[in-house]
Amino acid sequence: MDAYTNECITGEYDHVGEAIIYGDSVTGDTLIKISDGSSIPIEKLFEQISYKVIQDGDKEYAIPTSDYDSYKVLGYNSHDDQALWRKISYVMRHETKKKKYKITSETGKEIIVTEDHSLIVDRDGFTIEVKPTELQETDLLISIGGM
Repeated sequence: MDAYTNECITGEYDHVGEAIIYGDSVTGDTLIKISDGSSIPIEKLFEQISYKVIQDGDKEYAIPTSDYDSYKVLGYNSHDDQALWRKISYVMRHETKKKKYKITSETGKEIIVTEDHSLIVDRDGFTIEVKPTELQETDLLISIGGM
């Protein structure tokens, strides 16, 4: 999936390419881990890096300045099954009327996602993608941000 996502965004089929996808289905207060060791709400990240904002329908894309080239976000490389840091190409935001779900981990950490957000879980020894409505109590949520 990483390689195909990169191909759609950059035109290059490469699992270690430029694209990082957090999805357009998290709320503005969702914490994004950045390479300086801190975490920042995605809405604040959008505001801080906004060198140029491109409007495309109801979506806004914040393109970072070169000042933010050193900032990287933690992503997941499914090909090598590991977390890695990648540069921020853009941050996108938009309003939605989709149903939202609060996911709470055993450690008490929470994330709010929309109904169509993908979650990666270990279910009975298999790594699979599920939607919030398909999540089971016995699933082990896979998180690179320490959820």
